[in-house]
Amino acid sequence: MLLTAEALHGVYESLPVATCVIDRSLVFLAASQRYAALLRTPLESIIGRTMIGLNPQDHIDNVRRDFRTLDQHGMVPDHEIRLWDGAYSVSVSAVGAARPAFALSVTLANVTQHVSLQRVLLSTIGELAQAQSEVTQLAHSDALTGLGNRRSLDLALAKAMPTDTPAPPGFALLMIDVDCFKAYNDANGHLAGDDCLRRIAGVLQASLESPADSAARFGGEEFVVLLPQRSVEAAARLAESIRQAILALAIDHPASPHGCVSASIGLAHRSEPWHGDLAELTRMLLHTADTALYAAKTAGRNRVCIGH
Repeated sequence: MLLTAEALHGVYESLPVATCVIDRSLVFLAASQRYAALLRTPLESIIGRTMIGLNPQDHIDNVRRDFRTLDQHGMVPDHEIRLWDGAYSVSVSAVGAARPAFALSVTLANVTQHVSLQRVLLSTIGELAQAQSEVTQLAHSDALTGLGNRRSLDLALAKAMPTDTPAPPGFALLMIDVDCFKAYNDANGHLAGDDCLRRIAGVLQASLESPADSAARFGGEEFVVLLPQRSVEAAARLAESIRQAILALAIDHPASPHGCVSASIGLAHRSEPWHGDLAELTRMLLHTADTALYAAKTAGRNRVCIGH
């Protein structure tokens, strides 16, 4: 039976949403006061009138699309539209049991506040994700130099370590110590010392040739550079270029026998897989590199030595 405006009037006016019924010729068969308020048109001027000339063209296109969707699938998914006073969720259902339906019942609920809250929530989630990323970065970074810290070194070692078969050319670890740094600090002050360490950190960062390479501040004036997929010869060449680049900074250091800030470097290299405890491997590598570093210092500093 055809639903009339009179039959629907009492139900429509009791609903807390805007509602209307539109037939296939796009004529309004019924509407509520709330819907009339959305169109800014008296209710009595809507019933029996076509959407054309009354509604925006995109709304008319939506209703035509909804009829096609209803004919094809028997239902229309809820969707959202923009009106003059905000965002509205639209629910569409068929009027009558026959298919194709002769009319659509359309319900519009203002979800502007919900959309605003959703945007705030998404923004907050984004800010939290950014904050979490920054906290993670801080947890793996040295505050003074911006390089990685010991935690980041352990993670890089775990990622670089071959565990199945030998993986030539292997990987190298460089331990770098700023020569006579205590004397530099005593003569120039800790602010100058901090600046010196930051400039050396910049040299190390610039020396990294692969995304897999990493540099970390090990503590005090000591740094570590991890070089996955490097032969011992390639690692030694890079270590020498680092030594020369630090010397080229020409940071005045009268207490040094070289007249400027220099660095000694110890190199450890491994190509065999490791199946034991990662902490034990780290200790072994650092010990080898540290022994080589000691040899470099004993030999006069400002040089690279390879550990065995």
